[in-house]
Amino acid sequence: MKRSTLLVLLTLCTLLATAQDSTRTLSLREVYRLVLDHHPVAKQAALLPDAARAELRMARGMFDPVLKSGFDEKNFEGKEYWKSWENSLVVPVWFGTDIKAGFDNSRGPYLDSERVTPGQGLSFLGVSVPLGQGLLIDERRATVRQAQLLGTLAAAEQVKVINKLLLQVNKDYLDWTYAFTRLQWHEESLRLAEVRFVAIRMRVLFGDQPAIDSLEALIEVQNRENIRNQSLLDFTNARLIMSNHLWSPEGAPLEMTAEVVPTFEGTVIDTLDAVSLNAMLDSANSNHPELVKLRTKLQGLEIEKRWAAEKLRPKLNLDYNFLAPRADGLLENGLQPIYQENYKMGLSFRMPLFLREERGKLNLMKIKMNQTEQEQLQTNREITNQVRAAYNELNNLGLQLRIQQQQLENAEKLLAGELYKFENGESFLFLVNSRENAVINSRIKLAELKAKYGKSRAFLSWSAGRLIAE
Repeated sequence: MKRSTLLVLLTLCTLLATAQDSTRTLSLREVYRLVLDHHPVAKQAALLPDAARAELRMARGMFDPVLKSGFDEKNFEGKEYWKSWENSLVVPVWFGTDIKAGFDNSRGPYLDSERVTPGQGLSFLGVSVPLGQGLLIDERRATVRQAQLLGTLAAAEQVKVINKLLLQVNKDYLDWTYAFTRLQWHEESLRLAEVRFVAIRMRVLFGDQPAIDSLEALIEVQNRENIRNQSLLDFTNARLIMSNHLWSPEGAPLEMTAEVVPTFEGTVIDTLDAVSLNAMLDSANSNHPELVKLRTKLQGLEIEKRWAAEKLRPKLNLDYNFLAPRADGLLENGLQPIYQENYKMGLSFRMPLFLREERGKLNLMKIKMNQTEQEQLQTNREITNQVRAAYNELNNLGLQLRIQQQQLENAEKLLAGELYKFENGESFLFLVNSRENAVINSRIKLAELKAKYGKSRAFLSWSAGRLIAE
């Protein structure tokens, strides 16, 4: 009778272990791909480089040629006061110079004499050159150079946003994986308890065991059923949280069904050494988004500092315009008499006596640069120590996983021995349940450590500023 009961128990366990439902596995790599392709936050991050390019285009607009034209006429009580038609084209050049061309045709008895042109009109071609402030750098060039830095800032911010999203996805996925594995083992534990309860009740009916053993087996079934129900709730909630990251190409939220199950992808123990750590530290120093943003911020402040220092110089601008009658006069006469006649030239000078605003702005830029440099030092130190701490945690979890695997194997040996003794009447049901619970708990602990290991791997990549999905 004992042998037949044991045979039934082993047969049921084998069938339960080999039975598989029609399920579909969803790997972490597939989740990353879905998130990067369809998640709203990932789509927002993908727009950051476009926004930076738009900002750069706006800044370059300061160098767009400007065409102006204006017509003004006054006639009162049959008397013509004036008639003025002024046209100009200004082409800004990168080195602070403006090239100008135009045509004016203005006349009238009440018009300022300096605005009066010959009857055929007057055309001009000239330049405006800064000889003092604005020669080395001006507001237009400073704005464009700062806008060029926005591309680097946008790329760093994009990596930061996506990496933060993927780190949360990694955590939720592995929590879902752990909850699924724990539910599996608790269901397996419940099924074993139910099979054992049936077998013991048959023994009690045949008088091979006392009735108290049947009651103890029933209590164990009820206890494991409560644990299984809690695990089912945790798994359902973990699946719902994981569904938060899944979106359709059309932007509709997706919800995973019970047929979709996870895998323990990304939990294979790696062999890390000092070379790997140094590579991580080098990667963090070169590519970490926070450090990239601080370096770019320093470059922007350096541009502002140069422009503030440039303002300490006096404004000295030279304007020269070559004049010719008619709109086509420039083409007919060429530029031969440019230094002899038919020209308009001016020189302007301006300089504040105390330069308090300019010196204050320059001092402020120096202070901001110093603050940013100190922030960069502190951030670099924090990131370095964070990478080292994540590296140490990953190695420690790898060691715990190996020990836990050995512990599980030893617990399974103890359970096998206890079952053998129990079938031969040399042990008690309480000890069998205890050994079996120890095995189940060891398996769940192993799954928990695997989930922690996978999270730690992702956290190490995040700490080093590497894209987690790579």
